[in-house]
Amino acid sequence: MWEPKLDITNFKLTIFEGHVELHGEKELLEDFRNLYKIKYEVLWDQTEDSFHLAFGGILAEYIKKNQV
Repeated sequence: MWEPKLDITNFKLTIFEGHVELHGEKELLEDFRNLYKIKYEVLWDQTEDSFHLAFGGILAEYIKKNQV
């Protein structure tokens, strides 16, 4: 079975019921977003005082299941 080689060690991971959020440097989040063709934008999160990328779907479920 094929498994993606995910490296999210540069990000803080927050798991929610319907999605995950990665927090970190904007440029690294943009690179991750482009690599995995995530349609959502990297946004500033005032409560965490950092940039974040929120997304759901198969990739998010894989991250939740494996907590890579």
